[in-house]
Amino acid sequence: MDNKSNESSKPHVIDSLSVDNVVLGIENGRLMVLAAKYNTGLAQGQWGLLGGWVSYDESIDDAAKRILKMITGVDDMYLEQFRAFGEVKRYPAERVVTIAYYALVRPDLYKMMPGGTASHVEWRDVHKLPNLIYDHGDIVKALLSHLKNKVRHEPIGFNLLPEKFTLLQLQEVYEAILDVKLDKPNFRRKILKMNLLIDCEEKQQGVCTVRRAYIDSIWWCIKSCVSTDLTLSFNRGQIALFGSGFTIFVIARNLHGMR
Repeated sequence: MDNKSNESSKPHVIDSLSVDNVVLGIENGRLMVLAAKYNTGLAQGQWGLLGGWVSYDESIDDAAKRILKMITGVDDMYLEQFRAFGEVKRYPAERVVTIAYYALVRPDLYKMMPGGTASHVEWRDVHKLPNLIYDHGDIVKALLSHLKNKVRHEPIGFNLLPEKFTLLQLQEVYEAILDVKLDKPNFRRKILKMNLLIDCEEKQQGVCTVRRAYIDSIWWCIKSCVSTDLTLSFNRGQIALFGSGFTIFVIARNLHGMR
């Protein structure tokens, strides 16, 4: 959440509700967070997450997208709602509840153009952040804890990988999220046990490729690659294919019935 500045006098702004976006990426094996340096109001000259105020005439999801675009110039990130933060004194001027969203992205795919209430937008090492405004440091810590738990139970973080990636790079994503070094053989064994790696007789050895397309146009490829012991039931949505030498890694958004 940024400061209200001149927005406080605008009747369409909900004084007690804001959103804060936590955008994470991987650079050289390090987990990075996108931080903004604010240029007005209480937060002037200080670093914080990408936040702002919710208007009466928009949903919380729309507010998160609008604020992300206002501060960074980017409007095509997938944001997932995380949780609410409502400590009584989290904002110094008055009582404010903020809704946190997060995105996992590849930094090299986005050119940030700071605007709105931000004069600078930079990728910062999540473990070497400057003092952040309000409770933004606590929001980052809470999200990292959430991701550490989530990554142990489901495959996440593939949006952090380049179009072509090795299993070692996949391991580095997990290591960056968990903040630990993982044993290489054990990691690969656990990935294989997830039953998402399918033998596809690929010619290229040891390199995974990612391709995204609407399922309507890619289904034939899945049928030709996926073995019958994997049950899939799809809604209309996007699907990502991860190929690795003799494997295809199938990840589907809006996917049900995967075992």
